[in-house]
Amino acid sequence: MSIETQHRKYQQNSDIWQTCRDVFAGERAVKAAGTRYLPRVSERQKPEDYSAYLRRALFYNATARTVMGLEGFVFRKPPAVEFPSAIRDQLDDCTLSGVPFSAFAKSIFQEVLLVGRYGAIVDMPLEGDPNNRPYVTGYSAEQITNWGTTWRGGNKVLSWLVLLEAREELTSDPFERKFSDQYRLLELDSDGLYQGSIWQKEKDEKEYHVVEQYQPKRRGEPLDFIPFCFFAPDGIAPEVSKPPLMDLVDVNLSHYRSSADLEHSRHFCASPVYFFSGFDSEEVSPAIGSSQGIVSKNADARVSFVEFTGGGLQEQRLALTEKESMMAALGARLLEPTKRAAEAAETLQIRQSGESSALQSMAQSVGHGLTLLLRWWADWAGAMSGPAVCTLNTDFQDIPLSPQEMTALMALWQAGGISYATLHRNLEQGEITRPGISAEAEKHEIAAEGVL
Repeated sequence: MSIETQHRKYQQNSDIWQTCRDVFAGERAVKAAGTRYLPRVSERQKPEDYSAYLRRALFYNATARTVMGLEGFVFRKPPAVEFPSAIRDQLDDCTLSGVPFSAFAKSIFQEVLLVGRYGAIVDMPLEGDPNNRPYVTGYSAEQITNWGTTWRGGNKVLSWLVLLEAREELTSDPFERKFSDQYRLLELDSDGLYQGSIWQKEKDEKEYHVVEQYQPKRRGEPLDFIPFCFFAPDGIAPEVSKPPLMDLVDVNLSHYRSSADLEHSRHFCASPVYFFSGFDSEEVSPAIGSSQGIVSKNADARVSFVEFTGGGLQEQRLALTEKESMMAALGARLLEPTKRAAEAAETLQIRQSGESSALQSMAQSVGHGLTLLLRWWADWAGAMSGPAVCTLNTDFQDIPLSPQEMTALMALWQAGGISYATLHRNLEQGEITRPGISAEAEKHEIAAEGVL
């Protein structure tokens, strides 16, 4: 088996991922794909006619609007992160490339929402590197090309993983950069210990070969697991999931094709055609207008207009409207008409419950994976004295606590009915406390002020 071998599920889904990305990218990416998303009207359609047909089409990007809207619901509040205070400042640059942890979390959620798959690994620079502390690296669905699992102690664990990376090559021109593919193999050796290798090939070579081998260590000892976490809409297992918005993407492309047909029909049918009857060919002048005269020796000669009056265009316009409603029902909430203002609150809540539930489940799954990364990070850094937890927001409605609710919570805490952590959690959900401040940090600040 070659290092380039792709997992069966990868082969089955790579085309789906590309479709989702093209639609999310918008009109230019969709039109650049040509007949992939917009077939020719007929096999006899000339290239220049198809090019005009393509240019007239309008792509209405409901998918991107939906992704941004749903992402906005989850990140309306920043992720709640609990992390050992001794190394918390490392989260300001979690990738060693200037990306803060909150931004990294947001990019993961967007990938999961768009293609349903992402991956991230916690790593540590080799000994002697000045950046000698843990960091994370993310990999898109297309970069996770192959993988395998094994059973250990009754649990299924990742036994090997192949990642596709871009290798930057220096040139004689300091302003020019060239990139080539390389593969990274992460695996458990025969003793069950984690090791990695880099595979490359030169231009004149046919096969990839190992150019570097390494074994990450935690406080001098190799790891007995691969610190790589998969992210999916419904969990953190290696299995490939269907993109959450795939149905919306399909309708969005159908809407695009309907738009192309409508504009095509308008182009050829909207303008009237002149009809001449009873004229000799030399009597008809191509010049038409109020300043031109038409003269014929035939008393029965006639000039008229042939104009489209059928309902075909109306049906095409109706198809667009129907598909916009379908996209709204599938998640494109920003496309919905505003006339539902009188809808009862209970009805609205029931109608939204399915989508909210799916979005909440996705936020919880991503939060679970981020928590796992943080725990590996803290353990690798030798700072497991404090908690390492990441929780994404699942409260999508802006409903702050009322004064009566705050009074009741305070009375319950003072009476010993709930802990301070529970009180703080309720205040956080009610948008009373500062975002991203844990109960422990808040308590320390209150004590420093001499209040508690």
